[in-house]
Amino acid sequence: MVRKYNISQKVRVKTNNGGHRPPPNDVKGSLGTIAEQSTSNWLENCEAVPPESPPSYYVDFEEGHTELVGEEWLEAV
Repeated sequence: MVRKYNISQKVRVKTNNGGHRPPPNDVKGSLGTIAEQSTSNWLENCEAVPPESPPSYYVDFEEGHTELVGEEWLEAV
């Protein structure tokens, strides 16, 4: 599966109109960095689990926590 964002890329979480897998309200509008996706990559390559579409990303936030956010909720900065 082709991913739109790369590890360590800076992103902003949209505040609305994102669609699939919405983020918690406290991170909407926040800046973050795409985190390592090792679990997600493993699951996408596993025949038992179909790839998620659109994909989701683990995003690290400056507040020190990581959230799983759907691709449609992210925009590059």
